Amino acid sequence: MKIKIHSAALLILTLCAGFADTPELKQARCEKLPTADAVQIDTGFPYYAGRSPRSIANELEVNGIQAVYYFVILPPVMPGLIPELQSRGVPVALMTLPAMVYPSEAALDNLLPENWREWQVEFTDPARMSQYIFIGFNYPEYRAWYKPYLNKMLTDNNFDGFTFAEVMYPIGDGVEQSPPFYGDVSENFRRSFMIETGNDAFPDFSNPSSPHYFKTDTALYQALAAYRVKVVNEFYNDIINSPDGARAAVPNIRFATWTLGINLPDGTAKLREREGNDIASMIRLVRPDMHFIQTHAPDWSNPDLPPDYPLLYAPFFEEIRRAAPGVKVALQGDFGSLTATRRSPEWRRIFHDAAAKAGVDSTVWYEFSLRSEVYDQPPEPRKLTANSTNAILTFDHRLGPDAEKIMTGRRLGRAVIRESVVDGCDLICELDTPLYPGEIVNIDYSGVPDDPSVRFGDDTGPVNAAPEESAAPLKVLPRPDPAG
Repeated sequence: MKIKIHSAALLILTLCAGFADTPELKQARCEKLPTADAVQIDTGFPYYAGRSPRSIANELEVNGIQAVYYFVILPPVMPGLIPELQSRGVPVALMTLPAMVYPSEAALDNLLPENWREWQVEFTDPARMSQYIFIGFNYPEYRAWYKPYLNKMLTDNNFDGFTFAEVMYPIGDGVEQSPPFYGDVSENFRRSFMIETGNDAFPDFSNPSSPHYFKTDTALYQALAAYRVKVVNEFYNDIINSPDGARAAVPNIRFATWTLGINLPDGTAKLREREGNDIASMIRLVRPDMHFIQTHAPDWSNPDLPPDYPLLYAPFFEEIRRAAPGVKVALQGDFGSLTATRRSPEWRRIFHDAAAKAGVDSTVWYEFSLRSEVYDQPPEPRKLTANSTNAILTFDHRLGPDAEKIMTGRRLGRAVIRESVVDGCDLICELDTPLYPGEIVNIDYSGVPDDPSVRFGDDTGPVNAAPEESAAPLKVLPRPDPAG
């Protein structure tokens, strides 16, 4: 076979070969999810473009990923990726943001009902959030629209789990700032608050001389804080547990709830007031299988955040256990959203050790393509599979296109690479001599480069190439017939 496979033949080699799921396989995956070391992926990132689902699954596998939370706001998902992962026993859960946040106004016009602008969250300083559009959670009409939208995503893609992220009011420490920064203060939200609570006024966040200024009329302000908690919890509960909700549509998957965590004194109370996140009441109402604590932005964006900070989140984990001892405790971290906070492999190892010491059952981190190795380390070979003269050499991250000419002509043990083509992290090879499972081969990968063009952000950095005399022994593993 000749490897001129930059088009249709590449798909034959790399797409999942007819994975047929069964109830038993799905149950096994779902049982793994609440205790897995997981990662978030968003295939809208450039890192996932121009490569096959098999190469993405291979890269996740050689990096030790046990489960995937697939971040999707607007479908479709990448064709073939979910079954490719599931065929390897890797559970794939849907993670999404019901506040929408990132889609453009034009995209929301195409997606949502005509009156969607009536559901927007407004802030005391609109300019600070002008790049985002937040949909509020207190509108029955929005919940009625959202349920079939979500259920279709779950059923069409055979997800093994589901969670919302960031069902909250994103004001941070805004109430402590001068002037205060707060939301939601839209007319529709004010009206809903007064109708639901029986109050005839809404807290004032701009005029300190007002009798209803939030620092003066503290009873009214506390009523608002409680109302926001109620809105968040009831949104979660309606979407998941109502007769037309997600649990009825996909009863056998795992459901997770999600609130923020922060390293502050009395942090659980602060996040209840600021963002409307109350762990105990949410868990008791929604009855999830697991509950995530998301590392809040003031922590993950801190370059000096200690890697053992999960130990500092103990009050949040204890809240989960007190509310429902059977609910699994999960923790989300962000390891690369900012250049200054790309966490090293050693930092991440300490993080995971600390999470285990804190009694965390499952971890997930954002985002697989943003990890530090993608930006500052050359690729390393981790797996070699072969079927006669067809072989795939899998590296730990994406290869630059020059890897083809560098590796072609080199030896894999007793075989020589006659031709090769890059598919993401995979080098697909045609050999002059068959290789068989169990053989140990030495691989010279000196000079093999990564691909800065697929990194996210302005600070993409230089090409990282393996230094001279880079070599690794790998055991040949079997691979399916490439014609599959």
